[in-house]
Amino acid sequence: MDLSANTKRLLKITAIVMLVATAGFFTAHAASHSKARANAEAQMDKATYVGADTCKRCHADYHQGWAATVHGDMIQDPKVAMKPEAKAMLEYALKNPTEKIPAGKYTSGWKETPTYGDLLKYGPHRDSSREGSISSLDEIVYTVGGKWKQRYVVQTDDGHVFLNWQYYWTTEDGKDNNPRAHTYNENRSYEDRCLACHSTGYDYDLSNSIDRSVASGYQMTDVVANLGVSCEACHGPGSAHISNIRDKSLIINPSEFSNQQQLDTCGACHARNNKWHENTYRNDTPKFLIGDNLDELVEIARMEHTPNRFYEDGAGKSHRMEYNDMEQGPKAGMTCTSCHNLHKENTLKMEFSALCASCHGPDHGYDIDKVMPKRAYSSNIPDIRTHTFILDENGYAVGDPNFKASASK
Repeated sequence: MDLSANTKRLLKITAIVMLVATAGFFTAHAASHSKARANAEAQMDKATYVGADTCKRCHADYHQGWAATVHGDMIQDPKVAMKPEAKAMLEYALKNPTEKIPAGKYTSGWKETPTYGDLLKYGPHRDSSREGSISSLDEIVYTVGGKWKQRYVVQTDDGHVFLNWQYYWTTEDGKDNNPRAHTYNENRSYEDRCLACHSTGYDYDLSNSIDRSVASGYQMTDVVANLGVSCEACHGPGSAHISNIRDKSLIINPSEFSNQQQLDTCGACHARNNKWHENTYRNDTPKFLIGDNLDELVEIARMEHTPNRFYEDGAGKSHRMEYNDMEQGPKAGMTCTSCHNLHKENTLKMEFSALCASCHGPDHGYDIDKVMPKRAYSSNIPDIRTHTFILDENGYAVGDPNFKASASK
């Protein structure tokens, strides 16, 4: 009887200790977040953006590796980057706008069989109901994307908008032999939904106050430091660092922050969210700074309220859900840079098997197509690898459909 009482007392004390320790962890983590954000704010106040070419002067190797990734090429000049097959489609559409596109041959996702003229349309814009069609390829001012799919940007008096379709070319054999004009129909301007994750130094407040009319001379470059995701997107503006390279407080180095802060930094663009709390229709996180708690800024998509974004087993179904996958699994304590080097062409630090071996030993036996199968969709086939690292009894990656996380990170 006494032993039972002592055991109960010990269990009670243990529970109290665990609760206190847990509370202490979250308090310390919150303080760490606040300190990191304060450092980022101080750095931002002292510096302006200088551009990747300036960083290149001292960091040529890093610049060369970064330039070979898709980050910097997110937004490009269509005269250089437009896929030839997409250009051919548009050129044909300009000459034959009323002709029906052969059903299923070059299209997917359309409710009705489109005409080639439908490829030329944009809008209606959600705020003004403005819509239209291009009459020349010169009206396409930017392409967005280039690895899995590509979208086409037109300038209007509401800002920049996408054509009502996106071009898919990815196939299982990796060849450009299955072109698809897939419906997109985004009804917000590019600046009002996506731009913060596709650029460096996006100024949200300026973007919402500036006169965006074509007559004003407005350009998208007026509200960003650089188009594309360049060095200062992760390291902050670099002018103060250049003026005094010995003072490390004048540049942000994400590797010096906690694992969760690093994950949140990548997750600002690689976490699928339902809304940014300051503006419910955005898919990006315009005011995120290193040190911010991502879960407090956006409603991160999770199975309980966004089931359409997940497979039944809990793994992410859409692109840019690496964070959503990672937070479910056993490697949530790792960071993205545990495996990825953003200054390297394909961003992986080394070949997959060697990466596994670096932690699990040479006899790990992991198969990338089982541990990280391509299940999420960016284009017309699964082309994004699962990042849960939760394996079923057969060694295949699955998710955790019961995962829930609090905003107390």
